[in-house]
Amino acid sequence: MLSSITILIDAHIASSERKHAPSESIYATDLGSCLRKVTMRRAGFKSDPYDARTLRVFKVGNMYHDFITDALEAQGVLVAKEVVGKKDNISLRVDAIIKGGILVEIKSVNSRKFSYLKSDSDPHYLMQTAIGFHILKDEYKLTSARLYYVSKDDLRILEMEVDLPKWLPRALTYVIDLNNAWKKWTDFGQMPSLLPDVGGKRPWHCRYCNMLTSCKDFREKMENGKDQRPSP
Repeated sequence: MLSSITILIDAHIASSERKHAPSESIYATDLGSCLRKVTMRRAGFKSDPYDARTLRVFKVGNMYHDFITDALEAQGVLVAKEVVGKKDNISLRVDAIIKGGILVEIKSVNSRKFSYLKSDSDPHYLMQTAIGFHILKDEYKLTSARLYYVSKDDLRILEMEVDLPKWLPRALTYVIDLNNAWKKWTDFGQMPSLLPDVGGKRPWHCRYCNMLTSCKDFREKMENGKDQRPSP
């Protein structure tokens, strides 16, 4: 008898999930993230596995990315897609570069986000896009960068220009913050502070963080006086 279709789909998605080897590099997607989360990831702490529903959401997001880049290619404006870059220990993968030297980052979101989406609603996306522009601008002769939002449930679309003079300095400053946090960890075993509570509760970043278990274990062990630095 045929297995559950849901089980088959989840098995397919899990088998095709992109695996990331442990790395001390900074990823462009780290910009704007919790300093502790990034430091733990770079230090090789174990991350929590994503559940099946989250993996489905990621898969659908990738399908929308492919749909958009395929359309750009069909219209003859796509220069490159899934562009990989690295500079000064910063690694990234940019969604697309189109004619005119325009870097494009595609973000698939829920339609509810469109009710409050503004030009500065997502500092992490803006910094991520700005650092991509910074690293790839000479190779691809880039002139500008755009964020392209598409809602997964009703296909609403919003395209916005990234204010590079505003967001690139912020991105570069955040890289410095990440490197300073890393040095404190490797030199002194000091982990960045937790994000502050909001209204007496942990912020949503913590509730959905894939380093949540390791973060809790780390706090408990540090409270018991155990040094969590790697052995020399």
